[in-house]
Amino acid sequence: LAAVVMKPRASAGSEGVRRVCSQRQLDAAFEEVMKTPTLFGVDKDSMVVQEELIGPQYVLNFVTLNGHHVVSDAWVAEKEWVPGTNGVVYTRQQLVLDTREIG
Repeated sequence: LAAVVMKPRASAGSEGVRRVCSQRQLDAAFEEVMKTPTLFGVDKDSMVVQEELIGPQYVLNFVTLNGHHVVSDAWVAEKEWVPGTNGVVYTRQQLVLDTREIG
């Protein structure tokens, strides 16, 4: 199993995100994460598993009114896995002043 990242579908940010490199780790992480409610108190019912992507992460926040969507702010972030833990740490987080830079 190549490194994959798994995350509860009903969560926010990095909550419950795990990086696993074997089927045994995947099974253990699934059991651990699924047995605790989200920060919002919602029970988890499924997980997303995807290949690990390397590079910057872009976060877009929107405001929506009457079906019209406007980007309120955009951020570029870089994260690193903390060795020996299940967590990540932001090594850089920066506001993108011109959303045309995202692309």
